[in-house]
Amino acid sequence: MLFSPKFTLGMVAYLHEMIADHFSMISELYVDEVTGIPLKPKHHVIIHFPTIIMQSGPLVGMSCMHYEFKKFL
Repeated sequence: MLFSPKFTLGMVAYLHEMIADHFSMISELYVDEVTGIPLKPKHHVIIHFPTIIMQSGPLVGMSCMHYEFKKFL
């Protein structure tokens, strides 16, 4: 869904809800007050994806995955 070429407002709202659910499950499962295991920065960055999509458009044009793949060939 993140690399969809077009987004509607409903898709962005659904993405926001999916990310919120994912974040709450990760926090519930892995973040413990006793051990104090912090979340990785990528978990914070994911929260901003709906805003980035609304401001800059689809993420498919911003991906560097193609260039990263060429490193391994």
